[in-house]
This record gives sequence, structure tokens and C-alpha cells, in this order.
Amino acid sequence: LVSKLSSQYSNSEVLLVGHADDDGTEQYNYLLAEERVHFVYRQLKSYISQPMQLVSEGELKPKYSKKALNRRVEVYLITDPSVE
Repeated sequence: LVSKLSSQYSNSEVLLVGHADDDGTEQYNYLLAEERVHFVYRQLKSYISQPMQLVSEGELKPKYSKKALNRRVEVYLITDPSVE
């Protein structure tokens, strides 16, 4: 799916954002989210030709009350609205 979207929007950029839950220290969770986002980057880089930005949010932006769901990487496709 990501590969198909990236080929459809060739003038886009991919943003990967890593997250962690709040178990452990803030520094540990930042590094854990960073490892998580780098893992996803390594998996996607052979399928995507666009530049990818990698961001680690650590435990700073929990989205769910269930801790395990906050251990995630979000993938965004950033497009330039002026380019068709």
C-alpha cells in the first residue's frame, strides 16, 4: 500500500513518527521509539523512492489508553498541494 501510494504521489515525502508507551524513563522511551522508527525505515526504503523524514516522539504523544497501542510508528505521506 505504501509503495503504491508513493508511486502515485511521486512528488511527495514520507514522514515516519515513532512512539512508545510510558514504561521506563523518558530518555529510554525516546530511544525505543527511535529504534522502532529506524526499523520501519529499513523495511520501507527498498519500496519507496521519496525522501523519508524520521522523527521520534518517545512517550510524549500517547494516543490510546491501552499502553501497547502507544508502541507504534505512524506513516504519513506529505504532498505538495500545488503540485498535481
